Amino acid sequence: MHNILIIDDEPNIIKGLKRAISNQIETCRCVGMTAPAEAIEEVRNTKYDLVILDYRMPEMDGIEFLTMLKAQDLTQNIPVIMLTAIDDIQTRRLALQLGAYDFVSKPADADELVIRIRNALRLSIHQDELEKQNRKLEEQLIQSQKMEMTGILARGAAHDLNNLLHNIIGLSELESLQDSENHPAHANTDAILSSAEHAADLVKQILDIGKPPKDANNTIDIGKAVDSSIDFLRAALPSSIRIKWENPNLKSTVSAKENQIRQILYNLCLNAADAMEGNGEILISLTERKIDLKDPEKLRDARPGNYLVFSVADSGCGMDKNVLESIFDVYYTTKESKGGSGIGLSVVSRIVENLGGFIDVKSKPEEGSVFSMYIPIFDRVAANHTQAAHTVSLK
Repeated sequence: MHNILIIDDEPNIIKGLKRAISNQIETCRCVGMTAPAEAIEEVRNTKYDLVILDYRMPEMDGIEFLTMLKAQDLTQNIPVIMLTAIDDIQTRRLALQLGAYDFVSKPADADELVIRIRNALRLSIHQDELEKQNRKLEEQLIQSQKMEMTGILARGAAHDLNNLLHNIIGLSELESLQDSENHPAHANTDAILSSAEHAADLVKQILDIGKPPKDANNTIDIGKAVDSSIDFLRAALPSSIRIKWENPNLKSTVSAKENQIRQILYNLCLNAADAMEGNGEILISLTERKIDLKDPEKLRDARPGNYLVFSVADSGCGMDKNVLESIFDVYYTTKESKGGSGIGLSVVSRIVENLGGFIDVKSKPEEGSVFSMYIPIFDRVAANHTQAAHTVSLK
């Protein structure tokens, strides 16, 4: 419902305008006022989508009212259509400079007036959408800055912790060398050394998360990358969440960096933990699949070839169709009340796309979700042919 405020010192004109508008625009609520001073208070306290303003009134003319309206933050974006019987180009020019949207000459033609009102209401709708989007972007910027600061502080703390752990490891190694294997403290020293090395590895993974790749992708075994990340995941997630993973020991490799695979895994598992509200099961799997033209329609956009399918499934709340259509949009989140940033899945999407792959998501409300990353298997023969062709072209 659109709110329209009509300001004119003649009640009969207000009555006629209300009738003309309501006959053709059912979604409008028209309020009429004859006193401009009262109208100013009204527009401050009630949201209006349009003001229809008479130019000549005894208490305050339309130019004065327009000046006051456009001088206030709450009301400056309300479109104003001015009614006037004066054919004065200077007056019209001044009103337009002050922010009037349009002019209608008295006596107003009902059809023309309605057309101009519809146009003004479209402008009002677009302005509201832009204001909402601006507020959302401001909130996202603040959230991004908070995350950036948190990351800086976390990396600083991780560096300090890493230094302390290396001191513990060094002293434990010295103590272990000095003690004989039969010494009562030898087993305890080995346990301290093992725990410190494990903690140092976790800290290294934290520090590696924020490091961008510096050189070309290597060929890696995704299974081994997952193996090295499982302990970190178990430490990061609630103990009530079970992680199931068994390395199938596939011989195929992909052209990627281990840190990229870790980022995919961490983001998806953290999302899964949120979807399960801290209690449930995450299943991580790795299989091979060949895609050709006979595959289901949703996979036909993918280039034919051999892929490693790296999947993360959860037993969480699942997603409906509307959510599925937006999950990879930057800053899209269903966890605003919990401080969700809406960045994690867009990062996953970008990494997989950069690796030449794609993501297939299956989910239904109350049935959990499965994210399957299709990453091309590294073809050493094709890569060698490409390198040879590149060398020839350089000659």
